[in-house]
Amino acid sequence: MRLLESNDLLDGYHWSSPRNQAIFAAAVRIAGGATYPGPDGIAAELQRIGNAESADFCAELAREFFSDAELMYWAGQCLELGRATGLYSAADRLKLALDSGQNMADIAPLIADVHDTADPLGISDVPISAGDLISGFPELRPYVIDGLLRVGETANIIAAPKIGKSWLLLSLLLAVAAGTPWMGRACRQGRVLLLDNELHRETLARRIHAVAMAMGIDPDSLRDGLVIHCLRGAGENIDTLGRFFRRMKPAEYSVIAIDALYRALPPDCEENVNQDMMRVYNTVDGYAERTRAAFLLVHHASKGLQSEKQVTDVGSGAGAISRAADVHLVIRPHEEDGAAVMDCRVRSGVPPAAIGLRWAYPLWVPDSTLDTEKLLTAKSRRVAKANSVEDAAPGYMSVVSHACAEPRGLGWFSAKTGGKDHVTRSLLRQAEAVGAIHLWPGKKARDPERWATVPQGVL
Repeated sequence: MRLLESNDLLDGYHWSSPRNQAIFAAAVRIAGGATYPGPDGIAAELQRIGNAESADFCAELAREFFSDAELMYWAGQCLELGRATGLYSAADRLKLALDSGQNMADIAPLIADVHDTADPLGISDVPISAGDLISGFPELRPYVIDGLLRVGETANIIAAPKIGKSWLLLSLLLAVAAGTPWMGRACRQGRVLLLDNELHRETLARRIHAVAMAMGIDPDSLRDGLVIHCLRGAGENIDTLGRFFRRMKPAEYSVIAIDALYRALPPDCEENVNQDMMRVYNTVDGYAERTRAAFLLVHHASKGLQSEKQVTDVGSGAGAISRAADVHLVIRPHEEDGAAVMDCRVRSGVPPAAIGLRWAYPLWVPDSTLDTEKLLTAKSRRVAKANSVEDAAPGYMSVVSHACAEPRGLGWFSAKTGGKDHVTRSLLRQAEAVGAIHLWPGKKARDPERWATVPQGVL
């Protein structure tokens, strides 16, 4: 690693905070060692350098390091703090020059100073050799959801509107918060954060409670494990949320979910424009790197059936949406009612096999009996509709079911079925034609017609 060389990029003002001093000094020492010492070794190193912080802080700080590769993060944090401090100073000098009426020849260097301070050669810009890269990052990031989602990755959850993707998301978040399996995959327990900009608080509370109870999770155990920010109507977007993410401690959350993406797009962003969506995903990737959380973005599919599309083509908007994400998970309707197929593509692992899901309120439940190749198509939809019409009871049965041996008039049948008189009369005529009921004509032309289950004169 080239962490030791980063000392050349630092000035004294980066070290105004004793905590930053401790972090970076420990990082430099550990990076220079032959082996990664683990959390206990890091805690011992922090105390060994004589930092004034408590032993508890040292132990807590040590747990923030997942591996030696994560040490670069702390150096970047120190640099960013120093960069901000230097930018404020450069801006103050420029403002004083402008207020005092200095000429442009004197002001130009100050403007350049602000620009250089705002965009210096950061530690992330330092090139690294292939050998250092391979030795510094010997393993992939750990999984949050086994075989599906890793630490710091960005994932899409895509489905048609109102199919139940928010319910699926809640089951995933609760599984991570409780450390229980999700869709048959082990989850590493951790705190989760849901930024919901669609539902009212009352609706969200009811849903979370219902899903938790169905999963056998005590809702009281989630008081700290699942954190909710209800943002409906708040006008927050991917850009404005930056100030919120910048205040987080690294690894404070394992998973951060935004439901839904379309309501979090900046005002100048078009979901159908690749350049706009790339900017959105670059921003989210930056948040993921800073927070060390996996990000889940819930988004809708385009209109129409999705069965003829490739998995990565499912999703409304630009193609960059699927290409930029590390995980692209889609839910498409199965040809059976109340069933769906979940399929996904991943960047850093073997693509999981598609699984069949069946809706059992309030959960999507895996069903191995479903054929995942039988997605709902236009043809299967027509066949299902035809079968439902063929299997349905004839419409006239709604009047036959109320008929009795005692003759009743049109108004009586209309009141029983809740239909209009002309509709009820048509159904009575159909029932007559097949012999399901019998007409009792009046003795005179003006007498009202009546119908019964037995022919007139039998009683």
